[in-house]
Amino acid sequence: MKASETSLMDFLRTGVQFEIPIYQRTYSWTVQQCKTLWDDVVRAGGSDRVGAHFIGSIVHISKGQSNLTSQEPLLVIDGQQRLTSVTLLIHALASELAKLPASEQQPLDGYSPTKLHKRFLINDDEDDDRRYKLLLTQTDRSTLIALLDNRPRPEDHSLLVTANHEWFCQAIQDYVRQGGDLAVVCQGLAKLMVVDIALARDQENPQLIFESMNSTGKELSQADLIRNYVLMGAPN
Repeated sequence: MKASETSLMDFLRTGVQFEIPIYQRTYSWTVQQCKTLWDDVVRAGGSDRVGAHFIGSIVHISKGQSNLTSQEPLLVIDGQQRLTSVTLLIHALASELAKLPASEQQPLDGYSPTKLHKRFLINDDEDDDRRYKLLLTQTDRSTLIALLDNRPRPEDHSLLVTANHEWFCQAIQDYVRQGGDLAVVCQGLAKLMVVDIALARDQENPQLIFESMNSTGKELSQADLIRNYVLMGAPN
């Protein structure tokens, strides 16, 4: 196991793809958790006394399918909720910035709509599913991909992915209407810090690690644990 403190935005900016294993439950954050994240971002971005804001750990392990032509995805064992919610916030921010005059679309260096999209949401030089920084499971996956591609959401879409993205969009619009500076939001995102924990596939059991962690404060039910055990060996 290797652990290091890193900026969440730097973590996302790498060319790696983060994939949620099939044995994990789907995205479960509600508006309440998203509001807490939003408040933390605005508070950190608006204070010179806050140099960084720690939001937890991201635990991952290599998928074990590396080859000579492409880099393997990293399976996210813990941190799905944070990664997904920050992804939704980044997309909402990029969408709001794109509405501004061209001269105002980059309130902080590196945080224009195009740069946000290409640096933190997609792998621009990849095709198909490898194009997306974050691959979720089940209906969450198709909903997030449709959102990132600006396509209509699937008929059987993820209610939480959709609702939380809409909430972030509304929060940003309200913030701007009240005189808020989007540079503060960008600075807040830049200050988010995580502990990057990389597990060794030949030494760690991702199922046991997953069972012992709870990134949302919600306990895993027995049904969750049984489902995880059964699906652990299933292909993604």
